[in-house]
Amino acid sequence: DDKDGGEGGADASMDMGGKSKAQRTHHSCKVTDLIREDLIQAGASIIFRNGPEEGKLFEDGKVEYKGETLKSVAAFAAIAHQAMGGKGKVSSWKNVRVVGVNNRTLGYFRDKYEYMFGLAS
Repeated sequence: DDKDGGEGGADASMDMGGKSKAQRTHHSCKVTDLIREDLIQAGASIIFRNGPEEGKLFEDGKVEYKGETLKSVAAFAAIAHQAMGGKGKVSSWKNVRVVGVNNRTLGYFRDKYEYMFGLAS
């Protein structure tokens, strides 16, 4: 079971730099960085976990969800989590997926960004 939308297969617990995901330190990366570097596209549909809650990602990192503009993907994740009966905090990096790109999580794209810029540690 690939809980965080990583690469799947036998090496799902390893990142692109060969470290286990438990060993990784994430540097400051924002959704807008992923858009700016064309890792994800503005206008992309995003879903919480495997749906049905869906939003549209804007270039500035805001999300349109059910006719409202939310200030961030984190806000979308929190509202979608509650709409699906969830309680407590939730990670947008692990639970929000980009539709049409093998439904990869935002965390997958963050890892790619950090690897591209030598930030993976």
